Amino acid sequence: MTRFPPCSGRCILLVLILLSATGCHSWRTVNRPVPEAVEARSGKKFRVGVVGGLLFEVDSGYVRLDTLVVWRPHSDGTPQSFPLTDVIAIQDRKVNLIKTVLVVTVVTTLPLAIAYASAWDNAWDNWNW
Repeated sequence: MTRFPPCSGRCILLVLILLSATGCHSWRTVNRPVPEAVEARSGKKFRVGVVGGLLFEVDSGYVRLDTLVVWRPHSDGTPQSFPLTDVIAIQDRKVNLIKTVLVVTVVTTLPLAIAYASAWDNAWDNWNW
């Protein structure tokens, strides 16, 4: 019988959680003027597309006069600002529940099926006829 390291159960659980958490979301462009779009997302993460094709994921932001002021994750805490004329799009994260459930089901069922088949195979081989 094969012995697995003691952390294998925890490691497998961690891998399953990471795979399911990275899952099934996409970014959806908001079809509103920039000030309204930013105001509707106060306190939520969103993405800002600017001239030149750059996309920035931001923690929060607001519009002051003709400037978008945002705070980016992993920054030193100072806000970054963009002229509203340079902002091409505001994007919102959309989670697809059906795909997420499907990924979690497959990711959790597949290792269990493999473990069951392996245990059944070992039991069959060790059967005394």
